[in-house]
Amino acid sequence: MRSDLVVASEWTPTEQFGWDESTAGETSIMVVEDEGIVAQDLGERLKIMGYQVPAIVGTGQDAIDSAEEHQTDLILMDIMLRGEMREHKRLI
Repeated sequence: MRSDLVVASEWTPTEQFGWDESTAGETSIMVVEDEGIVAQDLGERLKIMGYQVPAIVGTGQDAIDSAEEHQTDLILMDIMLRGEMREHKRLI
C-alpha cells in the first residue's frame, strides 16, 4: 500500500487546507443533486465537517421551493439536473 494515499475516513479538511471548523456550525448548505447516493454522501460529509444541512433535494423545482423555506447560506447544486424547472428566473 502506498504511504502517500489517505483513506477518506482518515482525511480532514484541516490537515490539507487549514479549514477552520469554528464557523461551520453557523453555516447552512442545501444540497441539490438528482443522484440519490451522491446527494446523501455529500450531505453526510458536510454534516461530519460541522455544517448544517437543512435540505437535500433532487430537482430544480424542489430547490426553489426549499430555498424559499430554508434561508441557507449556500446552495451546492448539480448543474445538470434532470427534469424541468418552473419559475427558474426567480433564482437569478
